[in-house]
Amino acid sequence: MISASDALTENHIQNSNQITRQASKFINDETNEIIVHRADINTTMNVEYQPVTCIYRDKKNELNLILNCKRKQSDLYQLEDLVQAGELQYINQTLDDITKNLIDRLNYNNYSFPKFIQDCLTPIMYLLKRQQNLDDFFISLTFKYQGIDQPTEYQLQQRTNSSLRMLLHVLFMNSDIFLCRIIMSLLSKRNPVPFISSNIQVWNQNEQYQFIPAILHVWNYTRPTILSFGIGPCQGKSTLLNQLFQSTFEQTVDSIYFQQTIDIDFGYSFNPERTLNIADAHGVIDKELLHKIQPLFDGFLIQIDKTYLDRQPQILIEYLNILPANKFQMIIIRDTLYNNLQECPFAIQNLLKQFRANFSQKLHIYPLVNISNTNDRIVTFAIKTLREELLTKIKFEVQITNNTYEILLNLQNLMARDYVEYLRQLNSIIQPLKKLLLQKNNLQSNQNFPLYLKFQELCKLRQKLKKIDFYGSESENMFETYDKLNQLENELDPNTKTFSPIKSGQVFDLFIEILKSDNMLMSLDLLSTELKHELLTLGSDKITGDLTVENAFSSLEVLWRNATVCYTHTTNDQQNLIERSYYDFIAAGFPFEIIDGDNLHFQHQFLTKILSKFVSKRILVVSIIGPQNSGKSTLLNYMFGTLFDVREGRCTRGIYGSLVKLIKSNQNSNNTLGRNLSAEIPDIDYIMLIDTEGLLSIEKNDNEYDRRLVLFCLAVSHLVIVNMMGDVNETLKDMLTLCADSLKQIGVNKVNQPIVHFVLNQKADPNLKNHSEAIERIIRDFKEKELAEVIDISPKTFHTLPSAFKKERVSNDAQSPCFIRTEPDFIQRTQQLCEKIIESAKSSYGRSGQTISDPPQWLRTAVTIFDTLQKFPDLTYFKDINERRQDDQIRQHIGELISKTLPADYRKKTITDLCELTENEIRKQLQAKFDVHQNDLDNDLKIIFKATSASERIRDRCRQFLKRQVTEISNAWCTAVLQAHDQKQMEVLVRDGSDDLRK
Repeated sequence: MISASDALTENHIQNSNQITRQASKFINDETNEIIVHRADINTTMNVEYQPVTCIYRDKKNELNLILNCKRKQSDLYQLEDLVQAGELQYINQTLDDITKNLIDRLNYNNYSFPKFIQDCLTPIMYLLKRQQNLDDFFISLTFKYQGIDQPTEYQLQQRTNSSLRMLLHVLFMNSDIFLCRIIMSLLSKRNPVPFISSNIQVWNQNEQYQFIPAILHVWNYTRPTILSFGIGPCQGKSTLLNQLFQSTFEQTVDSIYFQQTIDIDFGYSFNPERTLNIADAHGVIDKELLHKIQPLFDGFLIQIDKTYLDRQPQILIEYLNILPANKFQMIIIRDTLYNNLQECPFAIQNLLKQFRANFSQKLHIYPLVNISNTNDRIVTFAIKTLREELLTKIKFEVQITNNTYEILLNLQNLMARDYVEYLRQLNSIIQPLKKLLLQKNNLQSNQNFPLYLKFQELCKLRQKLKKIDFYGSESENMFETYDKLNQLENELDPNTKTFSPIKSGQVFDLFIEILKSDNMLMSLDLLSTELKHELLTLGSDKITGDLTVENAFSSLEVLWRNATVCYTHTTNDQQNLIERSYYDFIAAGFPFEIIDGDNLHFQHQFLTKILSKFVSKRILVVSIIGPQNSGKSTLLNYMFGTLFDVREGRCTRGIYGSLVKLIKSNQNSNNTLGRNLSAEIPDIDYIMLIDTEGLLSIEKNDNEYDRRLVLFCLAVSHLVIVNMMGDVNETLKDMLTLCADSLKQIGVNKVNQPIVHFVLNQKADPNLKNHSEAIERIIRDFKEKELAEVIDISPKTFHTLPSAFKKERVSNDAQSPCFIRTEPDFIQRTQQLCEKIIESAKSSYGRSGQTISDPPQWLRTAVTIFDTLQKFPDLTYFKDINERRQDDQIRQHIGELISKTLPADYRKKTITDLCELTENEIRKQLQAKFDVHQNDLDNDLKIIFKATSASERIRDRCRQFLKRQVTEISNAWCTAVLQAHDQKQMEVLVRDGSDDLRK
């Protein structure tokens, strides 16, 4: 790394005065526009670029106020605080309501400014969890902050200008390392992130800025990064960037947070992706600092005011001398008069050529008129022209000159040594496993996860056996499948003595090493992020389908699944480690797998050990079901602040749970900021949220699997949310009706009536009244399907929501990136929905008895339901209730036909007639009789099919059922005849023996 002192050499300083004098003379001769008033550059630098501590020596009050916001090391925010922040606290409140409450507390309750800042962090964390752009919140807060009653002199000393940068800095300052990483990740989704911030704690030691280390985790290495900075007093730099690139950089206020600070917008909120990252430097950037950071950037936008350039052209040259000559540079000369637009670039180019031998071929000059009047058409055209020229030149002239390793190395050189060392330690822990997983060598799978491969094979055999047994397929394969199944079960039994133990594999061993680390959760999160990034490179089509086992292991949930499979095959110490780690993982707020959707397996024995730690913790269980891509996980995340994975396609596989801890009023110091719904549920400790795989998936295409998910959720929940994108389609109506009817047949669900709420999502018009006709039609359909008999359906159980996101395009080009902004209305409406859902679920809580009172008891009930679904697959076989009833009706006819064709007296006569024959003759004659009966019954069955208008599925099923019934009766009669035959033979032997004795 080049030292900062190399940037401005002694020779350069000595030649500065000469440059200034020549520049003054040259520009004067060319245009008579640019005039240098000071020939002595040292004097100029002393006036214009005095140390920041001198400029802001009156900011001591601001420094002290911010330092008073710092929490003790032992009280730093942790992930649990983020998960709980604001949840169930802002029911029926808009952003304006939240900010008004904050300002009212500051204004009327004489709250200290540090306490006010701390209170602001709760809604910020709440909004970040919902991937919200923070502009709307802070604009509302600032507007009300500025409207505070005229403060006293004392109050002025206790307050300072607020800014979003300040609030975020306090949040980072008061968070532990792991939470800083999570917050940075959440912030980057919809907002610029801080790269360089004010160094509050050592400000007086002439270290005014600090690099934010958590940016290492969100830096986008795949696109070029352009740094925009100003030279001299230049107003509106951030505003221009926002207009050009649809960024949301904060405008400067009088604060230390806008002096030598830099934010970066990585464009993660754009779809399709924006082609570049934008960095915005606030205030006057120090040349030494610019020299330090310039290797990180692939291009530079230099904004300078025309009037200032006229006075100080040599300052521009000095900054350009710091920048590398091989990188893209554009000088934007602000507030250029319209009649000077053509002349100005030539003058500047001549100036640069005169005084800079290594002039960059990628340097461009763009004069820009005053753009303060955004309603002026000339301004609109000027910005559009600049945008198009910028993007065109960047496309052809900017390449990512540094590879990922070089950028990362440069970033690490800027960060504090202790943090870099900390990351290296984490990296040394996760890299062996990551490297092994990314090799994806099929030949090594048996070494990497041998137990998991056996487990996967076992699950496939179990599912195959259930289909063979139930659907009446060729039964000759059944015994072979049973043999394979028994062999696998013995191999996977850790207590078996007949097989040598199977090793857990290298993946498990390396995963255990991560669990042993001091920073287990952060190590897992880092590994998960890196693996997820690799997985996304496969493409959405491969991710949504059935993953190969090698690709499936590129996810944290499968690594945990592998650990649970290996759990019984490892030592007691490792078992305790896995239990303790998974409990910490769940308690921190991360989702946990309930049913493995890839293998249709329930690891209930392992979960029993984990959830036993939550014994006596009362829970309210809310499930969500709905079609794929209908926004189920997104809805839960917005309603309850959960961390369910969200992406297009099949992101949830199987069933996952998340425990949301309810903070009571005496535990929540901020409860007066709004209505705290947690305090109104005194009997509940946690809300257990159950997220399910999308129904009606094209990739999975398994309606029976879908029906199992629906029935499971109906049976183990206090309330089920049916989330639909638009209206409820017929397939889902049929599915719900059938599953609700199946509940009565199961007989294990203790909730009198399942409470089901329907959410019609992504409605252009979310006004429920305007959809009353459609809702009434849906209710009528459900009543016709008799669903209303088992589920309480009324207009009160229907809700509408707008789209969670809206797209904003900066230009009219349909192919240009769209900025994805979270709708504030969606957040407000989801909180209103949250209140209704909880209130409704509470009414079911008392009726459920002890079946789902706490996590261990809930698990026992869930296991019972799952086993019932496995043992009785006909509960979910039919596509709708009509098919089930049709099947029942035909089976009843079949029973009557069999009773009529093969009555008891006919059986008795047949036994009597045939028992005198040989065994071979008995079998032949019985086979002939039953072939005739089978044929007659098949013909009778055709008549029944025609009369009942049976579907082809039901016809096939009933034919197989009839055949099996006839076959079983035939076998039973054959056995009875043979027994009678043996009895006759025995009687003959006894009689002959008696006769012999008499002789």
